[in-house]
Amino acid sequence: MPRLILPSNAFDDVSALLRLDEEQFRALIELFGKPASIVPNADFMQEVATRLHLDTSTAESIVLVCQFLLTVAEDGDPRAEILKDLREFVVRNAPSDKDGMVSAFDGKRGQLESLLAPKPERSKALKIRYLTHGLYPTVDSFRTVCELRPVFESARDQETIIGLVPVIVMEIQSSDIEGEDQKLLLHFTPDMLRSLKDTIVRTEEKLAAIQARFGKDLLAKK
Repeated sequence: MPRLILPSNAFDDVSALLRLDEEQFRALIELFGKPASIVPNADFMQEVATRLHLDTSTAESIVLVCQFLLTVAEDGDPRAEILKDLREFVVRNAPSDKDGMVSAFDGKRGQLESLLAPKPERSKALKIRYLTHGLYPTVDSFRTVCELRPVFESARDQETIIGLVPVIVMEIQSSDIEGEDQKLLLHFTPDMLRSLKDTIVRTEEKLAAIQARFGKDLLAKK
């Protein structure tokens, strides 16, 4: 059973990777050995485009393919089997110049194997990312909204505002290790907001104690 399931329209992305020359491949392998390659952002995409002298669209296609192949490899699938499946994908989907594309693949097999081989910096960053993010969603941002909600009282068939109640709503944006975004809305009373502030202060004190005791051994961001 093939380990790679790629749609036929991904062929253009794969062929963009296979068209790279030796120097471009070396730069690509180096870039995908860096921690920034784990979750490629716009800056990483631009660095790929600049280092490989490519337009942004082509760089994005190549990054997409590399990220997919590396994800499969890092899940434990043998590199030889991944490349076997990728070659079969090229054979099935190459246009009229099939022989040329297959030859291009065979000629770059060694470079593709190097691309998929574990890299110390990326492997270390993956372990840190898993331990930091793997168990629970990670908070990406906070946003609060403070409102005044009226309290109504009925008198003589009329609604009269007799006062206002302060309401605090916190929006928490989070994501899991797979990059899936979640949004959570929480209602806070002023008392609970003060409790949260006290909890944050205590947590900062705990982190400071950890930093003082184990600072030289800490790998994750402070």
